[in-house]
Amino acid sequence: MMWRHARRTDSDGGFTIVELCLTIVIMGLVMGPLTMALTQALRQIPANGARSQRSTDTNQLAYAFSDDVAQTQSFHDYGTVFAPQPPPTPPTAGVYFDSTASPPVQIPVATVVTCPSSAGQADVYSFAWTDQGLGGTKSAQPTYTAVFSATQTANLFRMDVRRVDSVFGTDQTLFTGYCNTNDAPITTFDSWPSAREHYEIHMWLRLRDAYGDSVPDVHIDGTARAG
Repeated sequence: MMWRHARRTDSDGGFTIVELCLTIVIMGLVMGPLTMALTQALRQIPANGARSQRSTDTNQLAYAFSDDVAQTQSFHDYGTVFAPQPPPTPPTAGVYFDSTASPPVQIPVATVVTCPSSAGQADVYSFAWTDQGLGGTKSAQPTYTAVFSATQTANLFRMDVRRVDSVFGTDQTLFTGYCNTNDAPITTFDSWPSAREHYEIHMWLRLRDAYGDSVPDVHIDGTARAG
């Protein structure tokens, strides 16, 4: 008699509860650091773009500002005076430098532009000069203005530094940053050396990024003729 042995097949194969729990734990250990790394990388993309744009804006503002200062014959500084030297205190919107006057008006002064609590704008500097050339007399009157607009974040404002020339009818945004209400995003200081051969104009930008975090200060300066 021949006996046939039937092969037993296991139709209940699969993972046990222990194996499944171990797999979930291991995946969590692996995916946690990967998720954090991916999140940080995604955050760096807009941050790197913002840094690149800020560098471009800085170069653009520095070039235009230094060029205007080098040509100017007179300028107004419109910030709120907080450190006049020497007294008496000059007006908050007066001519602080005028090489065409006799004698030239030269008053070193420091001012500040404050971030507002609502949208608006504030003039920072205005320059004026007249050139005599073969084509006749050419005049320019560029004004640097800080324009503040509200964002979706409470008390955080976008600030655009614009160069507006009333003679040529141009309006160009040179720099963009952000500030919180009552911040001092722009500080200016005007001075001249002891020899008084030239006049130095400095503008500091202390701003934030679009998330409200502080970013490195920007220092813009220029040198004007003192006579």
